[in-house]
Formats: sequence, structure tokens, C-alpha cells
Amino acid sequence: MEEDLDEIASGRKGYFEVVDSFFKPFDKHLRELEEKKDEIRELIQEETDIVCDRCGSKMVVKVDRDGKYLACSNLSCKNTLAFPQNGVIEETRICPQCGGRLILRRGKFGKFYGCENYPSCRYTESITTGIKCPECGIGELVERKSKRKRIFYACSNYPNCDFILWDKPVNKPCPECGYPLIVKSRRKTASYKCPRCNAQITEVSESLN
Repeated sequence: MEEDLDEIASGRKGYFEVVDSFFKPFDKHLRELEEKKDEIRELIQEETDIVCDRCGSKMVVKVDRDGKYLACSNLSCKNTLAFPQNGVIEETRICPQCGGRLILRRGKFGKFYGCENYPSCRYTESITTGIKCPECGIGELVERKSKRKRIFYACSNYPNCDFILWDKPVNKPCPECGYPLIVKSRRKTASYKCPRCNAQITEVSESLN
């Protein structure tokens, strides 16, 4: 590409000629991948021994931009589940409004649970971290996405509580000031600190990462 740019600058090649020579094969390749997307999707999904509690088929691991999740291998069944944490599959959740099942859904602000009877029932629940909000002590911290796709953590008791964190919370009190949680830095090198007193914490159990 650098040589082509030099050729354009010297007038030996035209701009549109160079652009066409790159984008036409690239566009053809994208079209071929689009036609094979279902085949590719089947190849990359991983089958599990987990049985779909809705139709009895095996669940498979799928991946989207929000991470891994479980989906039924039966294409006519739309059942999905949150990816098991520490090998534990959470129990089926029941919609308190209509009695239907709550299934994992994905929206523009991240994952959430929605009633299977949507749109007749619009009940939803946030997926929480299980960590109590240190501000109000009532809600739990849930993972959200900003309009710019940046992950942050907010209180599930919003709008009554507007507490947020931009770093991942860890359910461990600060050894310096006793604040009920610490946060994990977004940097490549793992580091932890207290969001209140900014104390740097070096020793954190791996199970809390």
C-alpha cells in the first residue's frame, strides 16, 4: 500500500485505480463470507453437555461482542442462558408479571433478562455483579454500556441511586479505609485500588479477579 501511495504521488498511478485494485477483491471476499455466515457460525460454536430446559436439545457456546453465552442447538428453539460462572448454571428465572420464563437477551447497552412473552410482556431484569451498591446499600452493581460502548458499573436502584464506577468492582473491602469494595484497573497490568481513598492494593485473591 505504501508503494502504491508513492506511485500516486509521482503520477505513475491514478488514485481510483489503486483504490479499485484493493476494494474490489476485498468486497468480493466480504460477500463470500456473508453467504457462508451460517456455515461459519456452526463451525465455531462449541457443543456442551448442558441440556436445554425448554426442548431437551444440547446447548452450545456462542460468542457475540458482549462475550460468551449459551444457546439451544435446536434452531427452532430460541432459548438462551447466561454463560455459567465457575461451572454453575443458574436456575430458570420466572417473570413476576406473567409467569413466563426470563431469557438472556442482548441490547445496545449490554445483556439483560427479558420475558419470553415479549412483546405482550415487557418485563426486564438487569444482570448484576452480586456486589451491593456502597452508596445506597439497596441495589446491586450492574454492568452497563455507554453510548460510546464503554463499559461501566451502575446501581440497579437507579434513578433513586446514581452511583457509578468506570472500573470493574471487586467484592473485597479496602484494607486501608474499610470501603466495602475495590476496583480493578483497565490497564493491561493487573492493578487494584480503592475508589474512595485511592490506596493501591497489590495482594488480591485470584478468585476475586
